[in-house]
Formats: sequence, C-alpha cells, structure tokens
Amino acid sequence: MNGEAVSGVRMTTEQVYGKLRGPRASRVQIQVQRRGSLKLLNVTVTRERVPNNSVEVAYMVDNQTGYIKVSRFANNTYEEFKQALGDLRRQGMSRLVLDLRGNPGGYLDRATKMADEFIAGTRKIVYTDGKGDQYDTQTYSRVLGEFEEGPLVVLVDEGSASAAEVVAGALQDHDRALLVGRRTFGKGLVQQPIALNDGSELRLTIARYYTPSGRSIQKSYQGGHAEYEQELAKRQRQGEYFHADSIHFADSLRYRTMHGRTVYGGGGIMPDLFVPRDTTAFSKYFRRLQSRNLVREFALKFYQDHQPELEGLRFEQFNASFRITDTQLQALSALAARAGLVADAAGLRRAAPLLRTQLKAHIARSAYGKNAYHTVLAEQDVEFQQALRAIDTSTAQLTGN
Repeated sequence: MNGEAVSGVRMTTEQVYGKLRGPRASRVQIQVQRRGSLKLLNVTVTRERVPNNSVEVAYMVDNQTGYIKVSRFANNTYEEFKQALGDLRRQGMSRLVLDLRGNPGGYLDRATKMADEFIAGTRKIVYTDGKGDQYDTQTYSRVLGEFEEGPLVVLVDEGSASAAEVVAGALQDHDRALLVGRRTFGKGLVQQPIALNDGSELRLTIARYYTPSGRSIQKSYQGGHAEYEQELAKRQRQGEYFHADSIHFADSLRYRTMHGRTVYGGGGIMPDLFVPRDTTAFSKYFRRLQSRNLVREFALKFYQDHQPELEGLRFEQFNASFRITDTQLQALSALAARAGLVADAAGLRRAAPLLRTQLKAHIARSAYGKNAYHTVLAEQDVEFQQALRAIDTSTAQLTGN
C-alpha cells in the first residue's frame, strides 16, 4: 500500500484502516494478490466518504409484494426509504412488508416522516409528555403519502426500539398495519443533551413518548437500574420469546385503536400476530462458528473457487437448484478444526438446516448481490413467512384509512 508492505508483517486491522483512510479526494495505491494467482494487481483508490445506508434492502418478493428493511433511523433514512418505496411502486407493488426488526431507533423526525407516508389525513403520530408542559409536543401526519392505502405488515422484535417503536405504535393505533413478531424493546424517553465544560455531555430525560392511543412506549424503571438492564433476559426466562400466553398485561394498560381493537401499553409495542423465536438450530458449535466468522469465510472461498459456474447461472436458477451438501458441511467443520475449533458432530447436525441456508445466502450475496442474500434467508425466516401469510389472507388490510 503506497509502496509499504501490509501483508505478512503482523499489522492489525486498525493499522490497515489507518493507512487506507485519508483526506477526501486523495488517492492510495494498492497492490492486490488474488487467490491462485502470482500476478499482483495495481489498484488506485480515490478516498471518499463511505456510504452508511440505513435502508438495508428493498426488493419485490413477487409481482405485487414489496419488502423494505430499515436497520436504523439515520440522517438520510427518510430519503433512502422514499426512493426505495417509489422504486417498488413503479415495479407494481400493491402491498408491503416493512421490516423494523433489530432497528434501535435514531432520528425521531425521520421516523415520523416515514410513518406519514402510510397515514392519511391529519392524524397524530406520536406525542411527548413531561413534567409540566415545557417539553410537551404533538406530531401529526401532514403530507400526501406514497402508500396510504394497501395491505401493510410491519415486522418487529425485542431489538426494535425508540423511533422504530414510534412508527410501529402509530401504524398499529391507526389500524393502518398489522404488526408481526414479538414485543419491542420499550425505549421511549426524550433526552436533552447538555454540553459540559470538560467536553463531556449530560443527557437529561425530560419527557416520554406516547403512541396516538396514549400508550407509553417506555418500559418501567420501577425495579431499579439493575433490573431494568436485565429486562430482556427476564423476558427470556419467563418464556415470552416462545409463548404468547406468557405475556400478561394489567387491565389498566388496555387501550383502543382508532377502530376499537384492544392494544396494551406498559413498555414496548405488542404485535398483533406473535411469532416465537426459533432457536432449535442454535447449538453452541454454531455460535462458535459465527463468532470466528468461519461461515462467511467458507462461503467466500466457495464463491471464489466456483465463480465461473456461478456467473453462468441466473439467480433464479441458482436459488432453485443449489443446495449445500453434507460433504460441504463437513468441509466447513474441517476448516473450523484447522482454525482451532474442536469438532462437534452433534452440534453440526443440529445447526445443519441453519448453516445450509446461511452458507447459500452468503454465496448468493457474493455472486448476485444483497437482494439475493436476503431472498435466500427469507425462505427460512419464520417471521417473514408469517407476514406473507397475513398479506395473502388480507388480514394486513385491517380497515383502511
């Protein structure tokens, strides 16, 4: 790199990053050696800001169903989402699955603008209530949205938090969408940053977020900070991730949607259709393979070794015919053994269905791109499949606007 060796000299990843980074529009010269070739390739890279997209993927599942996954609410999220939604509409989308699983939140105004794309008229999206009225606010829909009619399903789980919960709660309260998955995280505090003289910052909680029906998104701090931090682990111990009937709400937390459906407050947003977490294939051996990045490494090598054959196939052909064999799973285990991971035949058998899907998805990503990756994963995604069934039976179109 710029005449300096970076391979074989025990340089850390951060040190390599430090040499790659630099002023925008400046250049760095890199020599690359590909697997199986002795020839060095000379590459000139012009430094630029690396895009950090928050709309992770958007594609048509079939000729009428679109899918958009939003991983967080960042500065450009609304613009990315608006473009993705428009592209899908031009492809004939008439119903949508919006995936907010694992979305930790972010900029609230981007989230409310997204919700506004689905909610017709002038309707409340979220409001804040603090001590006194100094920090009380109300946010309403106000623009003609891109998708104010048509079946809509929103996927949520225990990783959906803050601004993601605002979107989900508003769509549920207005009977605009059907929520599928598991109860969301429960983070609904408004915080005001206060700069301190030493350069640090204090974030002072000044209010709470509430859904249009009056539900508080924030889960309780009543048991103290330690119990609050362990709340997700408590959900798991009580079986909430696996059984809908393990979740109990007090009558005082009962609210009504615009058209009279019962919903509950008290922390997080409870979906309309509960889907238990599937952990049957999560063996200890599988987790160790993941932690050492061995699944991706094996898939990348497979792609490199079979690139000509893969390039000769359209993705549809690949997806219909390609399957990870038992021999390839054993090869993965052998790679893991060389990396110091003790073989575990039982753990490999238990994780085999999940490993086959993940390996195929990673190979598809290298060969065909990120849409192909998500398409493969979706085939074994029980929450996504439940969302498609809900749309097919028209239960996603609750009442319209």
